Amino acid sequence: EGSGAAPGFVVNPPTASLIWKATSNDVWNVLVSTNWLNTTNSAPDVFNHNDTVIFDDSAATSAVKIAERVVPTKVSVYSTSNYTFSSSGWISGNTGIDKGGTGMLTLSTTNDFTGTVAVNTGAVRVTLGAGSGLGTVAVTNGGTFELVNTITVSNSLVLNGTGVTNSGALRNVSGNNTANGPVMMNGSTVIASEGTGFLTLPRTIFGAGDMLNTGGGTLGMSATNTF
Repeated sequence: EGSGAAPGFVVNPPTASLIWKATSNDVWNVLVSTNWLNTTNSAPDVFNHNDTVIFDDSAATSAVKIAERVVPTKVSVYSTSNYTFSSSGWISGNTGIDKGGTGMLTLSTTNDFTGTVAVNTGAVRVTLGAGSGLGTVAVTNGGTFELVNTITVSNSLVLNGTGVTNSGALRNVSGNNTANGPVMMNGSTVIASEGTGFLTLPRTIFGAGDMLNTGGGTLGMSATNTF
């Protein structure tokens, strides 16, 4: 029997808005594990590409293992819990990540999504060079973007404020890390390089703001800056 669709056309399933529950296990995969709650019908669900996903404080675990390439429409992490995305999979597509809540999101997957990582409150920590994807990282006052493990990130950065508990809008937590994209100061901004670490900003820093370097480590700037 026919499906009712015109020949040559593929009928895609409707997209859903899902909340991470980790009901079955700790794995984010495609059309396999029923780890999500569908916000429309309040029923357990699986993830499919182009779904909108939310991570909050209601999940059984905040340690999420991404098992394969996932392409959500939007990723929102609004939590006081500390979330970790890890394993061999990755986040892809033109999506971004919206970070709210006081918790930390640690990105330990090699992602190639092209949308913005918006760090509104809490911290986003990157342990791999492509952890924050290929788009812009925008940090507003009250958020912190953290680098660890001696990595290079190539995102364009838009920075503002003093960060979480004055820890810096951009924070070099450990190791010798490089932020290799242009940096826009969107207001007075604290950048911190901790301990004996070395944070390198080789590209132009510009914008309408001033910068304060704290933390005891070293901040290296080699371009002609205009802030």
